[in-house]
Amino acid sequence: MPVDCVVVAGFPSSGKSAVLRWLGRRALAASRRPAVAALECFPSEPRPVWTTAGPRAVPWRRWTAGDTCPDHVLALALPEMRDWAAGEHADLLLVESAGLCCRCSPYPVRGAALFAADASAGRGALAKVGPMLTTCDLCVLTRPDRVTPAEREMLLAAARDLGRTAALTLDGLTGEGAEALWKRTAALLGRPGKDGLRAGLPQFYCSYCLGRQRVGILDL
Repeated sequence: MPVDCVVVAGFPSSGKSAVLRWLGRRALAASRRPAVAALECFPSEPRPVWTTAGPRAVPWRRWTAGDTCPDHVLALALPEMRDWAAGEHADLLLVESAGLCCRCSPYPVRGAALFAADASAGRGALAKVGPMLTTCDLCVLTRPDRVTPAEREMLLAAARDLGRTAALTLDGLTGEGAEALWKRTAALLGRPGKDGLRAGLPQFYCSYCLGRQRVGILDL
């Protein structure tokens, strides 16, 4: 059977790791066999404790983008990630993107796409997001305790309006909202579809992708 895939994207420090942690815990409680693939620009974060604590360890592996655009690396490495998860006898692959570019965010067609946004960042942050929000299946507002209930409802409404998608909140510390998050995500798994990206990556060239330090195109 093919490995189900969930890609969690979002701004840096937006709570992607917390979303992944609660998804993994709920998946274990539902008798799923998750594996975690973490994409980083440079090795920085240690292995999450929740993947080794408890009676059952969760396979975990880091992919490093280095000097290459991490969103491009994700698009290239996703088949390898799926093969690795299958080799670990997992039936659910949880992918944490590096979360740098709001333009790219290459969600695969087959699988669930989650966008994690910090509620304290405000509505303005949601309005500046491209395909990371507009092509996701579910918008997850993290740190909802940092805003008032009225602001929370306004942000949820803004996320649904801007992204044309479902939205909910998750408290990464207490896990409030985790059950609803898992139910929504689980309902998205197992859908038919071919491999491919939901939105095209930018064309032409990027001086950062090419490892250049100069700006402009005239001096290539």
